[in-house]
Amino acid sequence: MENTKEKLKEIIANVVYELQNSIIDDITQKSFSEIVCRTQEIVNRLGTQLIENIVQMADEHFNSQRDKHCIILRHTKTRKMVSAMGDINLTRRLYFNKAQNKYFFAVDEMLGIEKYSRVEGEFKSKLVRDAVLTSYGKASALSNSSVTRQTVHNIVKRIPSCSLNVKPSKELKKIDTLYIEADEDHIHLNNGQPADIKIVYVHEGRKTVKNRVTLINAKYFVSMKIRGVWEVVSDYVFNQYLIENKNIHILGDGAAWIKSGLNSFPGACFHIDKFHVYRNVRSIVTADKRISSQIINCIKNEDMETLQNLYSNYYNSVTNSRIKRRIKQSLAYIDNNFDYIDLLSDLGCSAEGHVSHVLSARMSSRPMAWSIAGADKMSKLRAFYFNGGSFSNLIKLQ
Repeated sequence: MENTKEKLKEIIANVVYELQNSIIDDITQKSFSEIVCRTQEIVNRLGTQLIENIVQMADEHFNSQRDKHCIILRHTKTRKMVSAMGDINLTRRLYFNKAQNKYFFAVDEMLGIEKYSRVEGEFKSKLVRDAVLTSYGKASALSNSSVTRQTVHNIVKRIPSCSLNVKPSKELKKIDTLYIEADEDHIHLNNGQPADIKIVYVHEGRKTVKNRVTLINAKYFVSMKIRGVWEVVSDYVFNQYLIENKNIHILGDGAAWIKSGLNSFPGACFHIDKFHVYRNVRSIVTADKRISSQIINCIKNEDMETLQNLYSNYYNSVTNSRIKRRIKQSLAYIDNNFDYIDLLSDLGCSAEGHVSHVLSARMSSRPMAWSIAGADKMSKLRAFYFNGGSFSNLIKLQ
């Protein structure tokens, strides 16, 4: 043990000497960036050497303390692992426990080194995080290509989806009002077909922080299955909050799958997102703001008769068949959701923005095609990230 400690001191002294020779003695000839890069390179090499020697120290310690049932089968076996600092060569002994009839590497069990993995755990968590925020290829590039794009993909693929679920608090939280907002992102599958990813997020209201409106205790849930997402949301709500269904507000664009959330929360209040109402009206009368204002006023005053007359007159005034079809669709949307529209209320819905921020930025903003399993896993990882999940803990649990 003492010999190993002396060896560590010698390694550190050699690195300090190298730093002095390569940087300090010629400091006026190097830029700040060059000094940073060179120092990082030397420190990384020091880190890998120290870790290799510490692993040997742990193996020596076990060997000196092992009981008579453990015998050495192989004195040196090297395993290469990739880390954020560089490649690490782990040299350790293979043991056999006669009492338990098993082969094992003592160091692997003592230090929690994953079997058969060639990528160090904390480095894995960095790769997963980078892949979630950018792409598999960029995650590989950010690691100086020490692992391939396919390796990053395989690491992400092996993460169990169940470990990404939102964990409710141990005690029920009593609140007056709860808000549930929903929308979807449209993606392309690698079989040429389109698909949708449902997103539902739960929050306790809004607050202003430094002139920005943020959601209070927001939690995100995603799924490619309608039934699956509402089951998860209702399970979270009923295990997180003490609240009556009548005080729960569900907001969305009026899609049937969003309205089906009322089945999970009977008695909850459903509201059509104001953004979609305004967009629906203005999309057909962009050239005549007077008509759009009249239609909006009719909706605010709940005057369905006048509203239908406005649509009818406008329909008869145009000759373009495409515009006529859009007018009919617009009226049908207002008519089908009329009972859920309240443009005078203070309720707001920011689902469009959250779809863009949480899903589209990674899933659909650039041309790409997904497998169903890949899209489901990546969307859940995106939700996990925005829910404040720890990728380090995720890899440890895995």
